[in-house]
Amino acid sequence: MKKEVKNILNDLYSLDKTFKDQEEGLVKIIEKLLDNKPKVVIDEKFVSELKFELSKQEKIGDADTINKSYLFPQRIYYAVAGAAMVAVLFIAFNFFPSGNFNPIEQQGDILKLSLSPKISNLSGSAFGSLGDLAIEDSQNLTMGEEAVPRASGGGGIGSTAMLASDAAVSEIATDDMISTKMIAPYPRYSFRYVYEGELVLNSDELDVYRKVKNLSAAKAFAGQFTKADLGLLDLGSFENTMLQNISLVEDRDFGYWVNVNLGEGVISINQNWERWRDTDLEKCQDEKCFEAQRLSLEDVPSDASLIKIANSFMRERGIDIGDFGEPEIDKRWFENYERTENKTNAYIPETISVIYPTLVDNQSVYDQSGGLSGVRVNVNIKYNKVSGLSSLSVNDYEKSQYKAVTDIEKVLAVLEQGGLNRYFDEKAEKIDILLGEPKQELVQYWDYRDGVSQELLVPALIFPILEKPEGVNFYQNNIVIPLIDEMLQSRGTGVVEPVIMRTMEEPLMIDQVLEE
Repeated sequence: MKKEVKNILNDLYSLDKTFKDQEEGLVKIIEKLLDNKPKVVIDEKFVSELKFELSKQEKIGDADTINKSYLFPQRIYYAVAGAAMVAVLFIAFNFFPSGNFNPIEQQGDILKLSLSPKISNLSGSAFGSLGDLAIEDSQNLTMGEEAVPRASGGGGIGSTAMLASDAAVSEIATDDMISTKMIAPYPRYSFRYVYEGELVLNSDELDVYRKVKNLSAAKAFAGQFTKADLGLLDLGSFENTMLQNISLVEDRDFGYWVNVNLGEGVISINQNWERWRDTDLEKCQDEKCFEAQRLSLEDVPSDASLIKIANSFMRERGIDIGDFGEPEIDKRWFENYERTENKTNAYIPETISVIYPTLVDNQSVYDQSGGLSGVRVNVNIKYNKVSGLSSLSVNDYEKSQYKAVTDIEKVLAVLEQGGLNRYFDEKAEKIDILLGEPKQELVQYWDYRDGVSQELLVPALIFPILEKPEGVNFYQNNIVIPLIDEMLQSRGTGVVEPVIMRTMEEPLMIDQVLEE
C-alpha cells in the first residue's frame, strides 16, 4: 500500500474507526482520487459525507443498493460545492455503481485540451480554392454602424462615407400629410488609399493554416456521461454522442460562469450576474444618482495596472501566458473618447479588454480589420476585477502552401480601393488617405463549404492608416491585403450601390421610395 494512501486512511480512522470495515473499497477510491491529484481535506464534514455514501451500500460498487432518490438532480450540489473528494465519490457511487468509472486511466491524455499549437504539414493547395472565401465586411466600418446600413460590397474607391449627423430618417407633419417619413441625403466621399513606400514581394508560395477541430475529448466525455442514470432519461439510448458544452457556475460574490465548448475546443468565462450586483446603482432613483455613478477618465487604471490584473487572473486560473504574445490594451474606446467634442458627456466603459495575441508559427494572428486576435480578458475598472474571458481555444492547425501574389501593381490596385469587395463611386468627392509601412501577419478568414465553417489563417499585409480625414466619421485603422494570388484574382467586381439619402430640403414621400 502506498504511503500516501495509508496516511489518508489513518486520518479517516482517527476520526471514525468504522471506516476500517470497508478498507478495501476505500483504498480503491483513494487511489483513483490521488491519480487526479485533488486537494483532499480530511475533516468532520468530509467524513460525514463519506459515511452517508458508504451507508447506502452493502459493499462499494453494489448497484442494487443504490437509492435512486439521490440521483443527479438532487445531489449535484456536491460538485458545485468544490469538494473534489465528495464530488468524485458521488459520481462513483451514483452514476457508475459498478465501480468501472476511471476516465483518467481509461482515456489517458485524450481528455487534455492543450493551447500550444500543434501544426501538421499537408501537400500544396490542400484546402481547395481560396478564391471564394466569404470575406467579412469588417473593413467597411468607415463610418460606424450607427451611420450607415452594412451591405455586402461596402465602401468608396476604398469606401463611400457619409456624415452621421445627416444620416437620419425623420418624421415631419404638414397641412398635407401627417407623420410622413423623410430620408436625409449625405455628402458622398470616395477614399483613395495611398502608399508611397517601397513594397517587396519575394515569396512564390506562402503557408495557409486551417484550424483543426479535435473531437476526441467531446466523445470521451460523452462516453462516460451517457453511463449516468439520471432517473428521467436513458442517455445510453443515444448513439454516436459527443458532449458539446460543459458549464460551471461559481456560487459566490463576484463568481464566474465558465463554458467549455468541447466541440470547438473553446473556453469562455463570464460573470455570474446574480453575484455581480451593483447595489449602489440599483438604489438609484433619479438622474443625479445615475450621473454620480458614471465613470470619468480619472477612473481608468494605467495600462500596466490593467495588464497586471489580467496576468494575475490568468495565472490563478492555470492559463500559461507564455503561450501568447505580449498583452496589449484594446484602445478603441479611447479613440471614440478623443473624437468626442464634449468630454463631459463622453462615455467611459466599465470594462476594458486586455488582448493576449494568438501565436501560430511565431506569428501573431489578426482579424480582417487589422486588429489583434487572441484571448480577450475583460477587466471591470469599477471593481478592478476580471469580469470575463473569451476565445481561449485549442490551437491545432494544418498548413498548406499556396501560390503567393508577386505582382506589386496588382497589390497596389487593390490597396488603392481599400481592400477586397469595395464599392467604387466615380461621382463622389475623392479624399486621399496616406498609409504607413505594412507588416506581414496572419489574418483570420472563414471558409464556408457544405454548411460547415472553418477558420483559415491567411498571410496578409496590414497597412496602418497614418491620418484620418477630418469632418468625416471614419473609423478604420488599417487596410488588409491578402497575399494569396487567387484571392486577389477573385476579388469582388460587382458594383453595389450604397443607400442613397436625400436632404431635408428635398423631401421624399414613402410612395416615391417604393417606386424607386
